[in-house]
Amino acid sequence: MCGISTDISERKAAEKLIKESERRWKFALESGGDGVWDWDLTSGKVFLSPRCMEILNFSEQDSRNNFREWETTIHPEDSPKLMADLQTHLDNLSERFSNEHRVRFGDGWRWILTRGLVIERDANGKALRMIGTQTDISERKQLQWLQMERIVRGSPEPTLLVAADGSILLANQPAATVFRYTLDGLLGCNVDDLVPFPASLNHAALREKFMREDKARPMSANRLLWALRADGSQFPVEISLNPLEVNNQRTVLVSVHDISERKRLERDMQLMAMIHKAIGEAVMVADADNRILAINDAFTQLTGYTEEEVVGKSTDILKSGRHGPDFYQHMWHSLMQTGHWQGEIWNKRKNGEIYHEWLVINSIYSERGELERRVAMFSEITEQKHIEQAIWRQANFDPLTDLANRRMFQDRLNQEIKKAARDRNSLAVMLLDLDRFKEINDTLGHGMGDVLLKEAANRLLGCVREVDTVARLGGDEFTIILGELESESDTDRVAQAILHSLSEPFRLGEELAYISVSIGITLYPQDAATPEQLMKNADQAMYNAKQQGRNRYSYFTAEMEQVAQNRMRLTNDLRLALVNGEFELNYQPVVDLATGFMHKAEALLRWHHPKRGMVSPAEFIPLAEETGLIVDIGDWVFRVAAQQIALWRASHAPDFKISVNKSPVQFARHNRGDSQWLAYMQSLGLAGQAIVIEITEGLLLDADHAVRDHLYAYRDAGVQVAIDDFGTGYSSLSYLKKFDIDYLKIDQSFVRNLDSDTSDLILCEAIIVMAHKLGLKVVAEGIETQTQMELLRAAGCDFGQGYLFSKPLAAAEFVHLFGTNLLAGQTAPAARADSSIAKLFGGEQRRD
Repeated sequence: MCGISTDISERKAAEKLIKESERRWKFALESGGDGVWDWDLTSGKVFLSPRCMEILNFSEQDSRNNFREWETTIHPEDSPKLMADLQTHLDNLSERFSNEHRVRFGDGWRWILTRGLVIERDANGKALRMIGTQTDISERKQLQWLQMERIVRGSPEPTLLVAADGSILLANQPAATVFRYTLDGLLGCNVDDLVPFPASLNHAALREKFMREDKARPMSANRLLWALRADGSQFPVEISLNPLEVNNQRTVLVSVHDISERKRLERDMQLMAMIHKAIGEAVMVADADNRILAINDAFTQLTGYTEEEVVGKSTDILKSGRHGPDFYQHMWHSLMQTGHWQGEIWNKRKNGEIYHEWLVINSIYSERGELERRVAMFSEITEQKHIEQAIWRQANFDPLTDLANRRMFQDRLNQEIKKAARDRNSLAVMLLDLDRFKEINDTLGHGMGDVLLKEAANRLLGCVREVDTVARLGGDEFTIILGELESESDTDRVAQAILHSLSEPFRLGEELAYISVSIGITLYPQDAATPEQLMKNADQAMYNAKQQGRNRYSYFTAEMEQVAQNRMRLTNDLRLALVNGEFELNYQPVVDLATGFMHKAEALLRWHHPKRGMVSPAEFIPLAEETGLIVDIGDWVFRVAAQQIALWRASHAPDFKISVNKSPVQFARHNRGDSQWLAYMQSLGLAGQAIVIEITEGLLLDADHAVRDHLYAYRDAGVQVAIDDFGTGYSSLSYLKKFDIDYLKIDQSFVRNLDSDTSDLILCEAIIVMAHKLGLKVVAEGIETQTQMELLRAAGCDFGQGYLFSKPLAAAEFVHLFGTNLLAGQTAPAARADSSIAKLFGGEQRRD
């Protein structure tokens, strides 16, 4: 019997702290007058604090038995929005849940504010637990309603508050007076009763349409119409409609202006109405000769001129000098033709300061049609223009590097293409991706990564002309537009300058960082004529630069388009390969170099494409990793290999092992395949020692918590781990011991040219000695000659693998070629069926 004991003192202490924190939280909220609730969505159980039950008017029996009927206590008008808000939060579409609504309280209703937060979700995001508070806001709602009554009844203008069905909820005495009702009589009316025939026939439909319109209405709506008094007389009114949300009901605040007098005195009231509307705006009245007659206080506050300083002067006193003759010619043409002009203009204050204003000019004519007055109303919009400029920059420039962003880049590219087409010039689009930038973020942090990106942006700007566009599309991806190219050498010169500039070290705090860049280049109109195709071409060229080893630039070619299309087609075919049963596993023996016996084999994935035949793993494995398909494919590989080793162990050799490769993508945090794999082995009756998991050495260097959890799970289950292609990347020796690595596999690039006087032999010997010192076994890959095998065996290498012994074989062929004696621990035959591995070792070998 064996077992594991774990010290959980720290966890228990943490649980105690959590409970204490929860008690303090509930106490604090209760002390503040809020009710506290805790809802377990899995079981449906709800905890209600005493204050919460008091607010909801629940008894202890209610909280235990009838809380599921809580929805029935909500006012019918408030229930739909409450439930919609709650569902939105449960679906993780809103950060917090907050809703004001009415609940039944005795024979009436009580207003409460319900706030909540999901504090626990499962792996799929489903809400499991929610906590929150209930606050009695009835008094606040009463105060709000009283305040609304004060606003309406205190307004000097006739004012009504109208419900969605047209009933008048509030009215003031001026409204009663203008409609010639008593105040109580007006409150008993429907707003449709105040509209005369025939307009009243359509008024209810218009009102309902207005009530249904978007709540985010930017401003009030104004209407000119005829109204009906209580005595049956009609009069013209101008109404202002302001939609309001009052107690979860859609209402509208109606301001009524009797314009009967304005209609009779149109000429005089025209000037007075404009001045009235200009309250808060500067107003200037001039005669037909543009001499100032009157101003208001806002004019003085805005321009600095007093009435005494400007009356009798020309309106030119405010000219800034920033506008040319064409601007004023257009203004006066509009005034002469329509009597009206409005727009933005630069003017000058008394102190000489230039400011931006919005100006509206209207003309007043005599009965004979002669110009008598011009009334100008204006307000300063300098700050507004600054805000607009800031918003424009946010929309068009990258906030980190201050380069053009994707939106601005697309706009510039469209403009440059039109310009190049018009002038019959060429332009180049360059797509740049910083090589291994992720390593900077992972090792030095994202803050230092941002510093590097800003410095990289500055260096890119230093490599191009001012007329060129440099943009950051996002992450570590940049683009450059080079316009008006005379020859391709201009692009070469810029690309070489960028490679050189970005190869210089970056000072990041106390550290020096080195990066490189891969550049894809495409030309207009030689390669494409549209922005979309140019970007697609540049991306393919950049990918080609990456494939060629990074730190270089590559021009787009037609062959790249073909390669990209082939990749796309192959990726689409790859998505169906697993479903269509196009994969198979081959097995290559791993031989003990000291004895010549074979105790294990490596499972290697092969793809039989229905049209292309065998597809190289070097071609489709990267695609599977990029698309994430490697997770399902890898799971299939493991299960097939596990079934095969279970069969061979049962029928041939109980200690035989199979190695299975695992991609770094399969170690992602969201992939929980390990526990399923181990459970699957148990269901087959396999011990952990039956499987060896092969990983790349770079995975250890980037090992995060997810990778550590995977490796520790293997260790605990007795599954051995091998480092594949050792020597081709970066490794940490401490990690080899920390994660209990069992095997190092020397990459075949060191074995391929192995000779007695080559440096590769020295490297192999060093790896073998180091591994043995760390207690690891060594497997040499790619053994193809007798000499290679002899040198590795002399160096103390434990195992060998390669075409000298056998190529990868299908399971049936593997058993047929090597026979049952092989799997039973006998000397292994060689790659040819008429010879044996024993001959490679100089005769028959003894049995272990």
